[in-house]
Amino acid sequence: MEADKKLGKVTLAPEVLLTIVEQVVLETDGVTRLYGKWPENIGKLLGIGTAKEGIAVRIDNDQLVIDVHVVVRPDVQMLQLGKALQTAIARAIEDLAGLAVKEVNVHIEDVELEEEPAH
Repeated sequence: MEADKKLGKVTLAPEVLLTIVEQVVLETDGVTRLYGKWPENIGKLLGIGTAKEGIAVRIDNDQLVIDVHVVVRPDVQMLQLGKALQTAIARAIEDLAGLAVKEVNVHIEDVELEEEPAH
């Protein structure tokens, strides 16, 4: 028996990466929701490896490129929120999936304004 004998391979479904990113984004204070105005087949249309409402993941030279499109609260500091999302997403993918992240692009698409109650 060889100590370094391979037991097989481990593969992650693309949906796993999308779920990790989605969970991190939605748990981040200041984000109200993912920006969901993409058609279901946007990944195929744009040549993106994997896409879900507001999230796109592709591979570039064995590293992940992640794009997230979010709607935020009006009271948050948007630049700071974007940087926090970049760090949290990259860390989660690297820690949970063991994959290298090349870049995380955060697109703040809108600000969720509270609706005034009707009189």
